[in-house]
Amino acid sequence: MKKIKWIIISFLLFSLIACEEKRDEERDNVILNSFLQKIKNSKEALKDSLAHYNDTSLRLTKTVFGWHPSWLGDSYKYYHYDLLSSLAYFSCTIDKTDEDLIFYYLNGWDQERASDLIRLAHKKDCEVLLAVKFETISTMNYVLKEEQDAVVAKLNSLVTSTQDADGINLIISIISDSNRLYFQEFVQKLATVLKKNNKKLTLTISATPHLNSVDFQNLDAYVESYIMQGYNYHYIDSEDEGPVAPLYSGKKWKEKRNINNSVTDYLNRGIAKEKLVLALPYYGVLWEKDTATNVSMYVRAFRINEILASSYYEQIQYDTISHTAFYEYYEDETQYICYFDDTKTLNYKYDWIKEKGLKGVGIWALGYDEGYEILWNLLKKDFTEQPEKKTLKEEEQTILADIKASLKKIISQKYSIITAIVLFVFLLCLAIVGTFASWVIKQKIEYDSWFRYIFSLVILYLLYLACYGVINAAFYETYDAIIYLRYIYLLSFLLLSTLFFLQKIRINQDKP
Repeated sequence: MKKIKWIIISFLLFSLIACEEKRDEERDNVILNSFLQKIKNSKEALKDSLAHYNDTSLRLTKTVFGWHPSWLGDSYKYYHYDLLSSLAYFSCTIDKTDEDLIFYYLNGWDQERASDLIRLAHKKDCEVLLAVKFETISTMNYVLKEEQDAVVAKLNSLVTSTQDADGINLIISIISDSNRLYFQEFVQKLATVLKKNNKKLTLTISATPHLNSVDFQNLDAYVESYIMQGYNYHYIDSEDEGPVAPLYSGKKWKEKRNINNSVTDYLNRGIAKEKLVLALPYYGVLWEKDTATNVSMYVRAFRINEILASSYYEQIQYDTISHTAFYEYYEDETQYICYFDDTKTLNYKYDWIKEKGLKGVGIWALGYDEGYEILWNLLKKDFTEQPEKKTLKEEEQTILADIKASLKKIISQKYSIITAIVLFVFLLCLAIVGTFASWVIKQKIEYDSWFRYIFSLVILYLLYLACYGVINAAFYETYDAIIYLRYIYLLSFLLLSTLFFLQKIRINQDKP
């Protein structure tokens, strides 16, 4: 009998330790990997990163938007989400077969990794959108003319059922005159359906003049913001070498396409500056140029962390017309030149964004600077400020708002909570009725201290399980709450055990 008693006690104690063991292990691994990642960087970068994480009082002064490419894997674990307003998961790609059957490449959106990204972002009040693009122009044309309702329903389900995200970032590069009204109708339908679920729609628009047919004024009421791709002005299909993201062209570059002209064009066509976000590149392009024929050819693109790690970066120069950085070197009669943006040129363009009164800045792409903190530090310097200290009344209002938000979340999960409470009450009633219905058990509780002790522990454990269920159902971030619950359970266990054994000692002492 004594062995059975100790087995039951051991089970109740160690069940607490076993509970959520997998979840703790995953979180510990995340923390460890994050720390190891920082160790790989320079000591100065680590110092800056730690200083940043300790500063929780910053407030963004502009929208800071970034795309997370799905192929970067776990790099999302190291983003500074408190320096981001919105993040778009890139991407869901819509395509069709030769038989006109629509299908979707989700690129991991339906996996746990995407769920983890959303949890980390929401913890820092960073919105998460699903970036959506069409694989081909023909696919887009077919959807706009034939499959609008089906695609709208699918996209809505991807941000409400597949994942609990904040909306859609629709990427468009070209709309023909014949599809202008179809596109307007599609945007209106999608935005309306998303809004019913408290989701938003943003549009990513190209810097090239392929959207001249779009009537942005008629879309204004449906679109939260427009993200202009302020890059690829000179890329793989360009005739001549040049900067990826030139702010101005001057007389140096043959093409007059540049950021200033593109932004001015969109503003003149009806996009409000308060809705326009300028996206800038975290990459550069290498060109080779035959010095004899003066013919240039695209070689490849480099991420910014590759450029910063290159030995050629020490030879950096600056073009004062386009406000971009570059380095060059020669091999025989071939000149190689790489154009990119670094902290100096980005800082200039960030100031330009603020002077123009634009909504904010975008980044293609987050994670391309992995291993370096300098671009995060630049965002912090240019787009954050220390908020004013709140008055006592404002603090009270903030606390009340937090309480209301928690209550709303609890109400939204009311069915899960009711189920957990009903289950607990049912088990408790079953235990009490079963106990007192039997004279033998009643006698055991009254006269057998060991039985009374184990019975109390069982009730305590059932209470713990019920509270655990309620917390998981009611709150999105449960980790801290579960820790506190464990402490309460453990203290209650120790207190109950201490009282029991003190009573046993006292009884033994009172015996003649």
